[in-house]
Amino acid sequence: MDYRLASNGCWSAEMGPVRMGSCLELESLDELGLEVRQLKQVHGVAIRDDAYFANERSYHEGDGLVSTLPGVALVVKTADCLPVVLSDGHKIAAVHAGWRGFRAGIVERLTGHFDMSRVFAFIGPAISADNYEVDRDLYEAWLAEDPALASHLKPAPAGGTKRLFDLKGMARAQLIELGIAEARVEVVPVCTVASPLPSFRRDKNRDRSIYSYIYRMTEGI
Repeated sequence: MDYRLASNGCWSAEMGPVRMGSCLELESLDELGLEVRQLKQVHGVAIRDDAYFANERSYHEGDGLVSTLPGVALVVKTADCLPVVLSDGHKIAAVHAGWRGFRAGIVERLTGHFDMSRVFAFIGPAISADNYEVDRDLYEAWLAEDPALASHLKPAPAGGTKRLFDLKGMARAQLIELGIAEARVEVVPVCTVASPLPSFRRDKNRDRSIYSYIYRMTEGI
């Protein structure tokens, strides 16, 4: 699938009426007259839909958003974790998945909202395996639950029990396993640590983030 990559590591793509990508400031979405939806992200598995936002709330918490409404931009905020945006051409979704949320099953929960055989998905800029060194206490129990994890781990250069973890590759494999055609899962090949993009692991700074978005156009946008 085609997409455009900017010099700062952000990207954008169009699939019919659906627009998606990433940016470092949200003003560009506001200027389009879109309703921008975000959540307080907690590394969990809650996915919030239109009915959730229809109720007046002062506090929105979760790590995934789904909508069927045109003119609504779904936004997740990351600085190393995985941003996943997907659509079937009508319904759209955006998911924030760090290793905790991924292990807990947030990506699998998307199957409750889509016929996955009709979906296309983009995995946006995130930490790459070459820069994602993890300790045994992260992967050991997980391996016991899901042996497929082993194919996404390789020994770290420092040796010992540390491993390099390909979270992007594992997410891609899971999306395909859940029913999305391999040709309709695109991984944007940008590592947050090795690019100008915000990276918490590199900078230890929570003040800068990447905003990954998806929306379906309305007339006039």
